[in-house]
Amino acid sequence: MSGISTGARAEVVELALAIQQPQHRATALAGLGPVLDHLDKTDTARLLDDALQLPDPLHKGKAVSGLVAGIPHLQRAQREAVVRAVLNIPSRSQRAETLAAMVPVLVHLDPEQRGRVIDAARGCDRGLEQLKAVLVLAAGRSQLNPDQLESLAFAARAIRDQATQLAARISLI
Repeated sequence: MSGISTGARAEVVELALAIQQPQHRATALAGLGPVLDHLDKTDTARLLDDALQLPDPLHKGKAVSGLVAGIPHLQRAQREAVVRAVLNIPSRSQRAETLAAMVPVLVHLDPEQRGRVIDAARGCDRGLEQLKAVLVLAAGRSQLNPDQLESLAFAARAIRDQATQLAARISLI
């Protein structure tokens, strides 16, 4: 998107915001997450606000899932809004996937926000969802402090299925 004019970028934002069907709008908003750095701050704020205002929690979750890629380009309050939205995604599998998608951007969250993401990964109550969240967060362990790593280890030990627990614990070695 960096090769197109500012006017063309603004037009893309307008097109996304003009989509009437919520599920398609959520998909369009999610698709813009990786290019937030090419948008001006006003357009970025409009996209984020629109995603957070989607009335259906599943559509909101889908939009937020894509927008996490743009976290490095958001202001602190906007990052906080995204973290809160991720933690409130009602679908357990979608929340686990979104938590996993946050690994590359963990470094851009403040320690308290990172801690809440780790706690949410620990809170995934189905073995495979928890495994996925723990595995992916473990991949970003260089961005975690010792307490957060211990929290992940605790989550891995709490997985009920032995094979799943073993896989999670191995990922933390």
